[in-house]
Amino acid sequence: ASNIYIADEGTNLIYSVPIATGGAVTIAASPGGANNAFVDPQDVDIDSNGNIYIIGVNPLGQFNLFKHTSAGAFSAMVNVEGSVSAPGYLTGLTIDGVDNIYVTFTGDEGPPLKDAYIKKYDINLVAGTPAEFGTFGSGNDQFKTPLGLAAYYDSISSNSYVFVADSKNSRIQKIKDDGTVFSYDSTIQEDKNNILSPNDVAVDSAGNVYVVCEQVNTVKVYNASGVYQYKIGSYGTASGFIKS
Repeated sequence: ASNIYIADEGTNLIYSVPIATGGAVTIAASPGGANNAFVDPQDVDIDSNGNIYIIGVNPLGQFNLFKHTSAGAFSAMVNVEGSVSAPGYLTGLTIDGVDNIYVTFTGDEGPPLKDAYIKKYDINLVAGTPAEFGTFGSGNDQFKTPLGLAAYYDSISSNSYVFVADSKNSRIQKIKDDGTVFSYDSTIQEDKNNILSPNDVAVDSAGNVYVVCEQVNTVKVYNASGVYQYKIGSYGTASGFIKS
């Protein structure tokens, strides 16, 4: 059965909600004072075996990627920190069709140094190849406050691609799983003034891309070639409208 997984920052719990029946079920919780506990979970995803991956903070104040079994029991964790001179925080998590794990890290924007990149791991939380890609900036394979991300596995080419909501560059970047920029998505923007500060992105099984743009209260939809199709919603509280 298909479920929706929710990282609840306020309660420090992970919920599973069956789409067919509804009703949230707690599947992972901070186990207490141990160093493998988590608080402030920011995102959650599952691999092909149902294992649960969470990005959050441990009791030592470190940003970690946590792995739990499908039953919610703690399994492993890895520290995902920026440098001492460029602290920051984790913002997004996604897993592709062959169980590569991707995590976005965005650094604090004050001096002396800014940081922004994506970390890649396998299901054992071992760093992938490359282990990290991206730097702070506005060029190809650079980010300013990367937030949500989504992975798409192309079964024909056997390649995985990661779509990143590059928020303060007001764009979506599409990156191949080897770390190279497959597309510097000028075409996916439609109009830079209308894709201001994207917060999140999703990709369906056909490769269509859905971009959440909080500042303009819409979801933009693009086809697999990056061509704009239509938008969903506008500002408001009625059905079919979006408010932040």
